[in-house]
Amino acid sequence: MNKTWSTNVDEISKEIDLLVYEKAKLFCLREKGATNTLFVKGKTRLNNSDLLVLSHPEKNICPKNQCLFYYHTNGSPVRGFHCTPEKLVNGLLAVHYPKEIFEIQRRKFPRVPVARDSRVSFSLLNRHRFHVGRIEDISLEGARISGEFPVIIEKGAIVTPITLTLIPPYLRQPNETNIHIPEATVIRSIQDEDITKELAIHFILNELQQQEALERYILSQIKREEEKGGK
Repeated sequence: MNKTWSTNVDEISKEIDLLVYEKAKLFCLREKGATNTLFVKGKTRLNNSDLLVLSHPEKNICPKNQCLFYYHTNGSPVRGFHCTPEKLVNGLLAVHYPKEIFEIQRRKFPRVPVARDSRVSFSLLNRHRFHVGRIEDISLEGARISGEFPVIIEKGAIVTPITLTLIPPYLRQPNETNIHIPEATVIRSIQDEDITKELAIHFILNELQQQEALERYILSQIKREEEKGGK
């Protein structure tokens, strides 16, 4: 799923400058599926080497001494890089500039499969009945859901409210991720007589906490799919 975006030193340096300027957040995918959110604080130099400085919530650096970060900036695909940590002091981590930055894929909002038993509950606009189904895949702005919904749901219908219950991709992650979506629009519908069997919905999350929770889940799923593909 990864594709090299750049190995050019100058281009990578400009990308790091952009992350510093935007005070971007990076998602650190640690061992056993844990995901931390780090914020870019600045850059520095040590022994003629360029270093990126990040906030770091943990007391220790990953044992393999190799960091993997993902990030997403407006108008660009999800990107990521591996880098070597240099020093962790007072909650600040300095890492060496990466030699390569890769893209997850070219689509702005990659769609990924979800862990088994992930489910959705929703209602239709001006309807009181709630429906429960399965989540097949998800992106930052949409989802594909399936089930045996005893109502015809047409393209363009408004779904409100929606709750996505996302099962963690790693067994060592005990907590489900719950995403509450005020409103979504049906962009595709598959029906069989009086039953709707599958829906594709589009939504916009305006709440920052919900955005970040969904981003973390998607990146964990991307990592899991890459690990499966490497076996």
